[in-house]
Amino acid sequence: MSISTDVDLDHFAEATEGFSGAEVVNICDEAIHYAMRESFLIEAVYTRHFEAALDNAVPRITTEMCEAYENWFVAGVKKI
Repeated sequence: MSISTDVDLDHFAEATEGFSGAEVVNICDEAIHYAMRESFLIEAVYTRHFEAALDNAVPRITTEMCEAYENWFVAGVKKI
């Protein structure tokens, strides 16, 4: 399924700040499901579908988790 030209990917990137990659994939999957609920014949995912998916999305990555990864060292070598 394609993405409609009305989708602002910069806005979507900003709106998903703090979400993991897997969570962003889930939001995209949910947007497709919203589109398919409208019609099985729909050809594109529109902004309204992404917004609906974002309205129900909850980031699971905490600030503490991000800090832990940013400060992750093994044998004195920073891994990230």
